Amino acid sequence: MVSLAVILPLMIASYAQVRKRNYRGHKRLQLVLTVALFVAVTLFEIDLQLSGGVEELAKGGTYYGTELLSNSLYVHLLFSVTTFFLWMGLFVSAWFSFPKPPVPTPKSGTHRILGRIAMIDMVLTAVTGVEVYLVAFAL
Repeated sequence: MVSLAVILPLMIASYAQVRKRNYRGHKRLQLVLTVALFVAVTLFEIDLQLSGGVEELAKGGTYYGTELLSNSLYVHLLFSVTTFFLWMGLFVSAWFSFPKPPVPTPKSGTHRILGRIAMIDMVLTAVTGVEVYLVAFAL
């Protein structure tokens, strides 16, 4: 949850860089965000799996074994998986499609649309992640 509290404001800052036409700053910030988020999520997932998964950790909680917890997990997974593929697709596409230093190209329109969708998806991933945490562990 801490990483999401850091990632979301940095995503907004990255978007602001593009709005100011600072494409190099946007690229650098996206590179840092991609690496940081990849490492954080990988370490979190490893820890979660070594601990037995959310269901195991949620044992004894109010909503353990309920549809609320299961549905919360499914919705969160929907957003987190689509965010991963959108973000990685955007990152790889931008890495190979945009010149160095980065400047707008004919592919910028598609990148812009997919980037906005990925930002919305990331926000939904964060919101549903908080919901899973609350339902599984805090309530």
